[in-house]
Amino acid sequence: MKAQRLLRRWGRRCAKLAEEIRGLAGQCQAAGGAEQVHELRVALRRLRLYVRVGRRVLKGAVGSELGRWARAVAQASGPVRDYDVTLEWLQQKPEGAALAGQLQARRNRLWQRRKATVSAFPAAVIEGIKAVQKKSKPADRLARQFAKREARLQQGVRGQLARFFELEAPEQHEFRRLVRWWRYLRELTLRKGEASADVLLKRLIRLQEALGERQNLAIAAAILGRIRPATQTLALRQLLTEEQAAWEKKTKQALLALARARA
Repeated sequence: MKAQRLLRRWGRRCAKLAEEIRGLAGQCQAAGGAEQVHELRVALRRLRLYVRVGRRVLKGAVGSELGRWARAVAQASGPVRDYDVTLEWLQQKPEGAALAGQLQARRNRLWQRRKATVSAFPAAVIEGIKAVQKKSKPADRLARQFAKREARLQQGVRGQLARFFELEAPEQHEFRRLVRWWRYLRELTLRKGEASADVLLKRLIRLQEALGERQNLAIAAAILGRIRPATQTLALRQLLTEEQAAWEKKTKQALLALARARA
């Protein structure tokens, strides 16, 4: 992709994400439903990556302002999101209805306590993104930084594909982040018609989803493991174990598929 086109697309995408995040932050303050919290976290991850890639063309303290705000959101919403993924799993199980009601009440109380730490989205971030001039020099800088970041992500992911299950839990979490970031950069370079046919992107998405589901089941297992008496969740934990085994297999298949894909 030509540098000027990349800069225009990057600028439009950043501006759209910033406005989306500002709206979602307000919705989370007012209601804070599971979908709103999830969408806020996803949009924020994308914007943070794009801002890091574009740090050489952004003026002022856009990156640090966004980073501070994002950390506050992550700290406030992380434990709440853990309840949400557990509730999503429980609500698909008839035997989990009563427990889901208890956990939903806990989740709602937790968000009521934590949402005050989520302030309004910093206007300086939106202003900084809009201030980027569409000239050749910033475009070339962005293109170089983009290429370097994508190459590092690709190297990091491909270097650990074959040994993912040998990694410690924190390393597996970091690997998942690398896959997600590589996907986000890949999406930025593809038009809508191209994205649906791009083999590499499809395999990145498949792996990201498998890793995400695997992590969500681990979170649900941890939360159910804290419920007392343990006999209350025995049947549910057995179901979880079966699903975890199935997603381990899907993760292995997705890892192998990406290893075979060419950039």
